[in-house]
Amino acid sequence: MKLIISILLFIFAFIYITLRIYEYHKNLCKLNYDYPFQDPTLPIDIRLDNLMSLLTPEEKINMLWMDGATSDGELPNLAVPRLNIRGYSWMGQGYVYRSASNGCNINCYSPVIDGNVSVLPQGTGIASTWNKNLIFQSGIMISDESMAIHYNYKNKSVDYKTGASSVINIARDPRWGRVPETYGECPILTGEIAVAFNKGIMGYAKLEDTQLEYGIYKVIPVMR
Repeated sequence: MKLIISILLFIFAFIYITLRIYEYHKNLCKLNYDYPFQDPTLPIDIRLDNLMSLLTPEEKINMLWMDGATSDGELPNLAVPRLNIRGYSWMGQGYVYRSASNGCNINCYSPVIDGNVSVLPQGTGIASTWNKNLIFQSGIMISDESMAIHYNYKNKSVDYKTGASSVINIARDPRWGRVPETYGECPILTGEIAVAFNKGIMGYAKLEDTQLEYGIYKVIPVMR
């Protein structure tokens, strides 16, 4: 009987010590967060409520625009240093859509207006062809011209290796101002055309399999 009691006490002691060691290392490795919204282990609604309570009205308004820039310069960026929130851009998370030294960015793409590149129909016009191969070739042409501009354009701080394409939203309401940029109301047609067009832009016709495997594309499309 005494032997059984001794064994049970040993087991309980072992379990207790193991749990204490686990809790110690768990707390030791746990990151310290200044605010609840920074803790990824918390429910998203708690994190959002906390973040919204900390942001000022100006900071909230600032986040409604792509890169937090306005014509009067009152909202310069989306960074919130006091909360340790780094600046970023809705358009392309800072990499695609970054400001240049002259205040220009990827949206300052002007050769289309100047007539120095080919001009294709808008999304609805492209979709009406129902010709995936033609659309694929159109994407290749766009990527070739974009790369030429990237290497020859005088403003080297602007990146033309990315492009805002395609608008893959399904057209449901003709009152929306960007319906002509979409491929129409059919999800199947939109999916087929989007794949063909963006594969052409990324350069699938001219890249080796090893390059595709490592993500070495000609132009990176930013679909929306």
